[in-house]
Formats: sequence, C-alpha cells, structure tokens
Amino acid sequence: MAIPAKSNQGTVVPSENEKRFFADISQILAEGRKKAHTAVKSAMVETYWHIGRRIFEQEQHGRERANYGDHLLVNLSRYLSDTLGKGFSVANLWNFRQFYLIWPSDGFLYTLCREMSWSHLRLIMRLDSEKSREYYLNETRAQGWSVRIDLKTQKLTHQDIGQIDMYVRMFDDLKRGPDDNPTIGIILCADKEETVVKYSVLSDNRQLFASKYKLILPTEEELTAELERNIRYLREEGKAED
Repeated sequence: MAIPAKSNQGTVVPSENEKRFFADISQILAEGRKKAHTAVKSAMVETYWHIGRRIFEQEQHGRERANYGDHLLVNLSRYLSDTLGKGFSVANLWNFRQFYLIWPSDGFLYTLCREMSWSHLRLIMRLDSEKSREYYLNETRAQGWSVRIDLKTQKLTHQDIGQIDMYVRMFDDLKRGPDDNPTIGIILCADKEETVVKYSVLSDNRQLFASKYKLILPTEEELTAELERNIRYLREEGKAED
C-alpha cells in the first residue's frame, strides 16, 4: 500500500486519486444543496397556491357581506403576522389569492408551476392576456430563466441575453404607456477576465434606438469603461480596509 507523501509543514499531500475523491464529494454536496433549494422553492409555490384557494373558499361564505373579502385579508394578515412573523402583508395574501384564481387547476400546479420561482410567477400574473401568460411561462421553462439579470459577475451567455430580452418585452407589456418610448434593457457583466456592457432592444425598435437613443445615451464602450473604473475603485477601497 502506498504511503501518502508529507509536505514540509507536516500535512499530508493528497494524491491524484484523493483529489478526484474530494472533487466527487464536493460535487455530490453541490447537487444535494441545489435539489434542496429547488424542493423548498417548489414547496413554497405549492403552499401559496393552497393559501390562495383557502382564501377564495372563505370569501364565498361571506359573499352577502359588503367588503367581506377586504376585511378578511386585513384580519388574516394581522393574525399571521402576530403568530408567524413577516411576509404576510395584505398585498402578499392578495397575490396568493390571484395565483389560485389565475391557475386553479391542480394539474397545472404540479407540472409547470413547480418548475418556476414565485418571483417569476408573480410577475407573469400581472399580464392581462391568458395567451401572454402562457407564452412567458413556456419561455421561462424552456430557456431556464430563473433570476433577474442586472449585474452579472460571471461570463455573459446567450441565455442571459435571452432573459433580459424577455424582461424588456414583459416591461413593455406591463408598464409601458401608449406615449412612452420603447423600453431598453442594459446588461452589465463583470467577471475576472473581462467587462461587457450590452443594450437590449426589441427588434421592432432597433431603428428608433439607432436614430434617437444613441444620440443621447452613452455607448456600450463608455459604460464598460465606467464600470471598470468603479470596480477598480471598490477593489482599492477593499484593500485599504484590510
């Protein structure tokens, strides 16, 4: 049997086989944590749906009373906040109720919704059109979109660009008024090797962006330089504190 070598400090230097073993254990732990995180998110989405259903059912018992639903949510919010703590505002409870009313099917809950985060579902719920909601649900699941992209600290991928394009389109659908200019998204990506800044403009608005916005907005190169300057400043500040 081979005897592991020792370093000058007296610690055992792992063999190549042991290094692979360590990497395997790390990978197992990472996968386990990811599954646990996904399971928790799935359980919470399911919980919110059931709360919404129970609220709706309770409202039906008091239909003859004026503003019963409003009083019910206020009283429920107070009770849950007193007994369980934060996270049960009237607005949140209303979102749970809307979640159930928009997607009342058990089958839908146990398929698509279990693969999505509550933050995405809450955003998609604001769309008035069922067709629009269905489109964004399918795109989110198909493309693996799960977090909002504002500032990335890893390499920029095609998935990131596709995700910000989706947010631009959703903002147009949800917030943009008839007299507003087209929405523009900005991706700021700063990893250890390079800094990248990209504008996201829907294809229908690219001509307007080129003729109007580019005259007043900083270029991607200018934004990149500014981002790099701020990164250097923060690094220097961190060294000064050390």
